[in-house]
Amino acid sequence: MIDISDPLNDPDWRGPLMEGSKHYLDEVNATGLDANNVYEKAKAASSACVV
Repeated sequence: MIDISDPLNDPDWRGPLMEGSKHYLDEVNATGLDANNVYEKAKAASSACVV
């Protein structure tokens, strides 16, 4: 197991993670749900929990 402490700021991981997230959000948005809004709210809530 590899621990990547901040994968979204790691140049080797950021691209694939962002691409995978976009693909998933696009699929959910295609069903008529507002996945982008939920994703942004989840990121904001996560940021608020960081100590």
